[in-house]
Amino acid sequence: MIGGTHFIGPYVIRYLVFAGHTVKVFHRGQTKADLPTTVTYLQGNRQDIHQYQSQIEAFAPDVILDMIPYTAADAQTVLNTITGTCSRIVAISSQDVYRARDVIWGLETDIVDSTPLTESSPLRSQLYPYQNAPQRPLGVPSNYDKILVERTYLNAADMAVTLLRLPMVYGPGDPLHRFYAYLHRMDSKRPVIVLDARLAQWQSSYGYVENIDWGIALAVMQNPESESTTSHRIYNLSELHPLSEKERLNLLAQSANWPGQILAAMPDQLPPDRLIPFNFQQDWTTDSSLIRQELGYQEPVSITTALERTLHWERQNPPTDIQNSASAMVLLDPEIEDRVVAAFSH
Repeated sequence: MIGGTHFIGPYVIRYLVFAGHTVKVFHRGQTKADLPTTVTYLQGNRQDIHQYQSQIEAFAPDVILDMIPYTAADAQTVLNTITGTCSRIVAISSQDVYRARDVIWGLETDIVDSTPLTESSPLRSQLYPYQNAPQRPLGVPSNYDKILVERTYLNAADMAVTLLRLPMVYGPGDPLHRFYAYLHRMDSKRPVIVLDARLAQWQSSYGYVENIDWGIALAVMQNPESESTTSHRIYNLSELHPLSEKERLNLLAQSANWPGQILAAMPDQLPPDRLIPFNFQQDWTTDSSLIRQELGYQEPVSITTALERTLHWERQNPPTDIQNSASAMVLLDPEIEDRVVAAFSH
């Protein structure tokens, strides 16, 4: 397993160990996780993984699970290292490979892709989605592109490949603190949270970390000889029933015991400089029926429990700056929000 000691990964390891599998983790050693004592480690940078080829050969893995392939070079280095040692790889991709991502960001115009997106939906035509972004999420490199990661792995000779396209993942340990800004407003006893009406009705796919990790573990443990699998497989992994932003915020409010109101304001009721520059006509939901049909995937944790665990962790581990919460960008400043609410009351 390459990576896996940070946010997305520890539950995968626990699931695999508890199922009777032997796991070795290759990681940088910068984060520690509470993992089963049978797990063994190789410590190093993934760019240098070829230096550990003899140790990997001695371990003789049946499957390589690549949790953190960001670039084509990342994937190629792994392939160069394991060819002849292991013939099966599971790699983590993202729903940002789909063209719908660029429609939302305004990079593709005059088109809206039908949703939920299936594994055969159109992919982005423009590569390197964060190359010119003022800020890159989680510090990904400028040449990050999961499309190129997928191509590199799928083009490998004599290699069985399973790709998992992940949604936005939340839960304890989330480095983006996706819901903290919402929770902070609720815990501050704000009576109303104002959302851009376009965002309020926009649907997107999320996944709770324990549920996502169970899907990853299932993909690792699948029998490559079974009739329902082929040498190359791509799966969307996400919640069964996507929610709108307002629907998800209502569930958060219930979990937080917040009695307030969510107000959807039309764009002309909001300050022009606070309008979110996304095309919300394009939803960002994925169809996860294939992994459910072929691998029997079902979420082990309900959405109610998932949100309760997430909010408990957020309260115990707030970000150093509330602006570091992914949801902060969609909220109005409290003073502006008060003025918008006051205007509604007249």
